[in-house]
This record gives sequence, C-alpha cells and structure tokens, in this order.
Amino acid sequence: MSLKRFLKLMVIPVLGVMLCSSQGLADDDWDAILQERNFKIRIEAGRKMVDVSLKDLLGLALDRSLLLQDARKGEISAERSLEASQERNMPILSNSFEVGQTVNQGLPSIAVLLGLAPVPLASLTSTQATSLISSVRKQLTNGIQYGLTYAEVRTQSKSVTIADAGDTAAAGSYGDPLEYLGLTASVVIPFFQDWGEVNDIPVFLGQVGVKQAQAGTRMTQYQIIRAVASLYWDLVGLLETIKVQEEAVALTRRLLKDNKALYQVGLLSRSDIQATETQLARQRQELLSLRTAVLRMEDLVRTSLDLTVMDVGMVPSDVPRVREVEVTENLVTDRMYENDTNLEILNNNLEQLHYELLQVQNKEKTNLDLSLAYTMGGYSSSPLGGVNGFSDQETNGFNARLTWVVPLFDKSTPKQIQKVRLDLERVQLKIQNRRSELKIQLQSILRSLSLAREQVQTSRTAMEMADEQMQNTIRLLKQGKATSFQVSQAQQQASVARQQEIFSRVDFEKQFFEFLIITGDVFSYYQLENRNASISEVKNHEK
Repeated sequence: MSLKRFLKLMVIPVLGVMLCSSQGLADDDWDAILQERNFKIRIEAGRKMVDVSLKDLLGLALDRSLLLQDARKGEISAERSLEASQERNMPILSNSFEVGQTVNQGLPSIAVLLGLAPVPLASLTSTQATSLISSVRKQLTNGIQYGLTYAEVRTQSKSVTIADAGDTAAAGSYGDPLEYLGLTASVVIPFFQDWGEVNDIPVFLGQVGVKQAQAGTRMTQYQIIRAVASLYWDLVGLLETIKVQEEAVALTRRLLKDNKALYQVGLLSRSDIQATETQLARQRQELLSLRTAVLRMEDLVRTSLDLTVMDVGMVPSDVPRVREVEVTENLVTDRMYENDTNLEILNNNLEQLHYELLQVQNKEKTNLDLSLAYTMGGYSSSPLGGVNGFSDQETNGFNARLTWVVPLFDKSTPKQIQKVRLDLERVQLKIQNRRSELKIQLQSILRSLSLAREQVQTSRTAMEMADEQMQNTIRLLKQGKATSFQVSQAQQQASVARQQEIFSRVDFEKQFFEFLIITGDVFSYYQLENRNASISEVKNHEK
C-alpha cells in the first residue's frame, strides 16, 4: 500500500461523520476540559501537546457528541409519548349551564272546550327554564365505559292566547316553579370488537417506540466510537511512520556525510553524491507530507470532540499490537445477536406490526355493544327538594339497548390485514437475512484477525531482513563494492518494510475493535462508563 493511498483511505470514510458531530462552541475552556480528565499536557516546540489514550478519547467523544445528545432527546420524546398513551383513559368531566325561554302551542282552555268562550286564534304555553347538567365518564382498559350524570332543571310556565289575527297576545302569570333533579348511571359493554387487549395497543406501541429510541441511541454510540477509533489508530500509524521516516532521513544524512568523505579520497564519483542528495530531498518531502497529514488528522479528531477553540497536538499513548482473541462460536454468536442494533430495530418493527395486525383484525370482529342506563328522578317546588323522590320507583326509569353494526361489502379491512401480514413476512425475512449477514461478518472479522496476525509476523520478518540488507549494502558501499543507487534502493525497501509492519499492526487493531463492537464488549474492554444512560438519568441531568 502506497503512502498516498493510505492517507486517503484513513481520512475519507470518517470525515462526514466527524463533521456532523461538531458543536462549534467558541466558549469552551480547553484547559478545564483537559485538566478535568487528567490529560497530560506539555509544550513541545512552542505547541501544546496532549497525551491521550483511546479510552480517554472514546469517553470524551461520547460525552460531547451532539448526535448522541440528539438521540437521547429522542428517548425522552418517546418516553413522553408512552406516558401520554398510558394516561389516555383519564376520567372526563363535562358541565353545561343553560337559560332559555320556549313557546309551544298549548291545549285550549276548558271554557273554550265547553263553548263558553270564543275559540282563539292560538293557545300557547310560554316556559322559562334554567338547567345545570354535569357528567363524568371513564373508559376501562378492557373497553367498558361507564358514567354518571347529574341534571337539575327549574321551569316556570304561563299561558298565552291570541284571540284573532293581528290581536295582541294576552298572557297570564307564571305559575309556581318546578324543580327537576335527575341522576343517571350508565355503562356500555362492548362484545367482540373493542374488547380486551386491543385497548392497550397504544401503550404497547409506545413501549416499542421507547425501545426503538434506545436502539437508535446505541447505534449512534457505535457509529461515534467506531469513527473515533479509526481516526485514533490512523493517527498512531502516521506518527510511527514519521518516526521511521525521521530515522531514514537521519541515516541518509550520515550516509551523505560519509559519501562526501569517500568522494574526497576518490572512492566515489560526483553522481553518487547527487544520488544521495536526491534521496535525502525525497525523504524530507515525504516527511513533510506525513507531518501535514498528522495536522489534518488532529483537526478531524478535535472536530469529532468539538474541541475547536485552540490548536492542541494529539499524542496517542496506545501502541498498536497483536492481541489474543478467544472465541467460543456459540457464545459469541448469541452475544452478537443480542448486541446488534439493526437486528434489535427489526425485532421492534416485527413487534410493532404484530400490534398493528391486532388493531386491523379488531375492525373485522362483530361490533356488538350493550348499553345500560338507570335514571332516578325527583320533582319539587324548592331547590334540591327532588332528591327525596329518588327512592320513588314511579319517577325512575331505565334503558337497555343492544346495538350492532354490520359493514356491508367491506373489502378494505381484509386488504389491510393482508398488507400487514405481508409486512410481517418481509420483516421476518429481513431478520433472517441480518442474522446471516452477522454470521458472515463475524467469520470475516475472525478471518481478518487471523490474517492480520500472520501479516504482522510476516512484516516483522521482512522488516528485519530489509534492515539487514540495508546495513550490508552500506558496508559494501564503504568498501567500494556497491553504488549509492543500490544503497538508496535498499534504504527505500527497508523504509517500506517498516511502514508495512506499522500498517499491519494498525489494521489488526481496527479489526479487533470491530470484533469488540460486533460482540458488544467494547465498553467493558476499554473500561468506559455505561453510556446507555436511562431516561431518568438524562432527566436528572437536565434538571
């Protein structure tokens, strides 16, 4: 792998994720943040440098990521929705107060009926009424609705007659007021449709929403730590490559000095000196490119941590190395299934569709309701006096009603049921596919770890052989048995071999990190705090 290609591969995949995570707060106190986490700060060449481990970097990223804060807000929003669905069956109290006057056609008087008085054009009854009605009703989770209604009505009436067309109405006086009190208890019992578990589906869907939000938070966490870890190990690879390049520059400088001495005694030609100078210039150029890449990488790391106020160099304290991985296939596979957020989201989708199917199937059931009501009424001429009449069965009433609704030619509900069932089958297929993908991914990671371990060993052997070959070529040059071109080639081969050894160790660390993520062991391995904070913890933090 060439150096330029390596620089491209390590920057491009994580740039987009890192830029999305930045808060861009200009008031951050860098020193306070660094000192709070016990980071070692030192000054090198007038620049502030910070020693950081991958554990510290992951913890800082999880604490400061805007994406993660947004995901946790989503959890709170889902919890609010769940709480709202749980309180959907609260008692409802309704009240009304009405004052009015009505005029209705009344019966003719006795004098008119006996022929003792002329028949009027109109015989009317004017009634003034004041009513107060208050009712409370509630629905249970099993679908039963019950309620209680209190009614108080006060009426006064008088007779009104109009003798002939165009005559003025003649009215008598209002009679004694009549007070009516009524107390009605009612209950509605659904049979088949709207009965039982179907009434709790809004709560079940709210619970699924909370689980989906939590799965989204975990997915965001893994995205953040995967990107940060990739940046970290790329930065480690760059810094170790710089050390190799600095050693190569120092070696070329010594070689150039020795070649100039050999040139003065006539053992080398001027072209040998120029070849060494060209090699030194090329190595310095590559060293400058590496240092520039380090600055870019540090910028990406600071962007991912939202530490954009001042330029602080990052010095990783972890060294890429080969680690032992013990795998019990069944145990790892079970942990992988439990930890995978995509699989969890699909399972939540399956559960949600199950509840949606119950809702649609409820519409297909027979809509049969039984309504029962009993009213106790009392009459009096004084306020509240009618209460005494509640015990009189002659003034009480009851009602029993059985209603059923039969939809004719309903083609919509069966189609909806078919659709939801097809969606269920699709999700089940996606779950099976995801399980297969995870198995293949696990096998691929384990195979990559094995190959990376072999690659590290092979690279180390090649590096040792290239170093030995370079030293031999330098000795032959001093003896006049080799040229500067041969030394340059040997030195370049040794440098490439060292870079390959570094890249192989970095690649092993990346593959090992993927193994920790897929098994869900990344938090415990790096001794990170439980970042899956519960909603209650987030609420307390906000307070």
